[in-house]
Amino acid sequence: MLGQGIAIFIYLAILTGLEFFVAISFGSIPLLVVVALVKAALVVYYYMHVYKLNLEAEHESPRPVALPHFRLIRLRRADDHAY
Repeated sequence: MLGQGIAIFIYLAILTGLEFFVAISFGSIPLLVVVALVKAALVVYYYMHVYKLNLEAEHESPRPVALPHFRLIRLRRADDHAY
């Protein structure tokens, strides 16, 4: 697991270098937004452990997916009772 964190750190460093290069060379705002979204997705998915939301049970390994799939939570109304 530590190796995965280091690999993601390296990916983020490379993307930051790419982001800097795009900002200096092209100044393309849409391209900068795309790079920033990829970086944000990596941080949320791996460092914030969002992939663990996909686990059906604690002993299962995470499913390989491109982007995290969030479970929808049904909000209860005031007149709904959990018991």
